[in-house]
Amino acid sequence: MCVDANHELIEVPYSEVNTPSINPARAWIPASAIAPAWFYDDTSANRTSGSFYPMRSRAHSCIIGSLFKTIASTTMNRLLLSLLFVLCLSSAALAEPVKVLMETSKGTIELTLDQDKAPLSVANFLRYVDEGFYNNTIFHRVIPDFMIQGGGMDIDMQKKSGHAPVKNEAKNGLKNQRGTIAMARTSDPHSATTQFFINHKDNTNLDYPSFDGWGYAVFGKVSKGMDVVDAIAATPTSTKNGHRDVPVETILIKSVKRVETKK
Repeated sequence: MCVDANHELIEVPYSEVNTPSINPARAWIPASAIAPAWFYDDTSANRTSGSFYPMRSRAHSCIIGSLFKTIASTTMNRLLLSLLFVLCLSSAALAEPVKVLMETSKGTIELTLDQDKAPLSVANFLRYVDEGFYNNTIFHRVIPDFMIQGGGMDIDMQKKSGHAPVKNEAKNGLKNQRGTIAMARTSDPHSATTQFFINHKDNTNLDYPSFDGWGYAVFGKVSKGMDVVDAIAATPTSTKNGHRDVPVETILIKSVKRVETKK
């Protein structure tokens, strides 16, 4: 397990999101419409048996034929509308990726967050982004060929407190591959709050179920600026205030902001 002096671990939160199922409307066609050349005899004599009898009238045939066309047309329209409704809901259910820009003292990193597979982790991260929480924090833990960790310490290496922890979403299928971002946590699988890490290489040992039956939840990836991540990972480190793997040069996170989407 990877634990620093502050007992922060690298994490992958768990969440199983149930996608509501949608049953399209069922349309029915009367028996008479199935065979226009026949009609349903509902006279008292045949009410019990419900028998079909051949048509004896051309007028009846015209009436039933016209009725069939009307019903068929109406039914088709209903089916098409139901199908369109289902498709619209299905499209809306797939959450749009969210992008954020992380401006650091080493350059800019663009992150694409997967709120479809990691909705809780993304919502948690964006809450801190919108509050400006990450502004002027640092990457306080750097281990080359492993990961870079930040989002919880200020320039003086003082820990910032956040909101309530988020549920671990490590079972979401996303892997701790090079360039992915995940939330950091303690030994408690559901303790992630503000800290995050970016994988510097493929860390399959952090994937669910990992060491503790949970692992560490990925909620996005670097879409631009992996060279900046490499530069941060290459920074010499030392021990400071009881913390190991602290960059000798302060790696400042100047700001983290959402990327405005064009509509």
